[in-house]
Amino acid sequence: MFLSNLKFSTRFLFGFMVIILVSIMSAVWIGWRSYSILYENSINRLKDLVDMTHTLLSEYDQRVKKGEFSLEEGQKRAAQRIRHLRYSGKEYFTITDFQPKTIMHPYKPELEGKDASELKDPTGKRFVTEFVKVCKEKGEGYVDYMWPKHEGSKPVPKIAYVKAFEPWKWIVSTGVYIDDLEAFKRRIYFMIAF
Repeated sequence: MFLSNLKFSTRFLFGFMVIILVSIMSAVWIGWRSYSILYENSINRLKDLVDMTHTLLSEYDQRVKKGEFSLEEGQKRAAQRIRHLRYSGKEYFTITDFQPKTIMHPYKPELEGKDASELKDPTGKRFVTEFVKVCKEKGEGYVDYMWPKHEGSKPVPKIAYVKAFEPWKWIVSTGVYIDDLEAFKRRIYFMIAF
């Protein structure tokens, strides 16, 4: 046998190298799997969050139908409630419609009431138009595009979940920045390495 012909020190070194290699491969797999789980959970969570806003919109739609207030007043109140919703710190929701026009954006109120069909990311993607397309075809779904995280920062990849609220022809969206997920992956690999 190959190993039996080697000196004890060589066999020991070989065994040690195999253990190190298996440990590294295991650590890489654990890191990759942790990232995959985080990515899937983050993406799936977007749908749950948008569904939550639809519950709120449905409540206001019912109140309008009962005559508690006008459609315009109900829409205004619902948009204001959604404007102040936050999760994971500063993450937020936006509302557009099928025209597409921006109904509400908590961090960019200057977009409200304006045509959003020409709103493009740095790659030229008309992402709000894509929101409308997804909602017309499927009622809801994911759209990837680039958007700045903070005022004045450069756009970074983002994936949003969009869903049509049919009674008002509104589209609610929220998203996650891919670089946040990548930063988490780097932290995992750093912890595994040290």
